[in-house]
Amino acid sequence: YGHPSYSGSQSGSTWNNDQQLPQNLRSHAAARSIALHEFHTYLRHFTDRLSFIWPVLDVNQLLARLHDQTDHVSYALATAICGATIAQLQIATHEHRHLPLSMAHDAERTRFLLDYHNSQLVDALLTCFFLHVLYSNIGKSTKALVCLREAITYAHVLGIHQDAFYADLSHNSA
Repeated sequence: YGHPSYSGSQSGSTWNNDQQLPQNLRSHAAARSIALHEFHTYLRHFTDRLSFIWPVLDVNQLLARLHDQTDHVSYALATAICGATIAQLQIATHEHRHLPLSMAHDAERTRFLLDYHNSQLVDALLTCFFLHVLYSNIGKSTKALVCLREAITYAHVLGIHQDAFYADLSHNSA
């Protein structure tokens, strides 16, 4: 889907490996509150009902990345997507900790602990965008606008607002 770098890990990721994290942050970043099987459930909803609206990522590749417990960037992205999916589709959740706002806080906590601004730019853009969707759907309009502005900034840094970005892409990718 889209530009090849949208589908997964990019070289140059600053915080994709626990060994690169400062010692005092490793245990905090490693604490995942969402189980892998729960990501499968919510990402299936995303694929079935929302991916045609937002065809911006390869869900299977994201799920594969989530198996790596040290790939915290993918965890933040998946948490933002799942929270946005729950909020957008108004999916009833059985456990309080999986409410959209809890997922947003988990994504934000992971971003903060990992100095997310120095991480993978496409993943950072998508995480901000899906946090924007999540916050918009739960009535937190100021936070939603801040996340949207951050996503637009990442888009500018990547240059996707320029025609040259699309010059080498196939018609389907563009």
